[in-house]
Amino acid sequence: MDYPSFSGADGEDYNKFFDKITKAFRHNKVAKSEQVEKLRKYLSGYALVLVPQTTESIEKAFETLKSAFGDPQKLLANRLKKFKLIGPYPLERKGGKSVFNLQEEWFLNAEGILYDIIQLGKKNEDLAYEAFAESNFNFIQSCFQLVCP
Repeated sequence: MDYPSFSGADGEDYNKFFDKITKAFRHNKVAKSEQVEKLRKYLSGYALVLVPQTTESIEKAFETLKSAFGDPQKLLANRLKKFKLIGPYPLERKGGKSVFNLQEEWFLNAEGILYDIIQLGKKNEDLAYEAFAESNFNFIQSCFQLVCP
């Protein structure tokens, strides 16, 4: 099974990374004593800095990464910002792409981001209030007004 990579960049979901790498450790039967070394191979940037070679246990490594990158509030804010950045629903061709292709890309991007927002809301009751807040709902709905007037 392949290992995921993680740098801690905005938009990366630490919780998804944690789930995938622990699953890969189990599937690939990585001994607990080798997990920190294996983890470091797939970290980069600031995430790698936070887990130096002197880290003694995988639990300590994960605890450090979670405290730095596991804030679901920050992730939700990033997802909402990302949704705003996909822009309005395209109605005309642009950059040599047909309207259909642009609309297809728009829907795929919107679907992926909305799925992440919904999952964050489901996982955390406090986030649910924000993820499903009327202001966010109205904004998202307004993006679809051109699709379904």
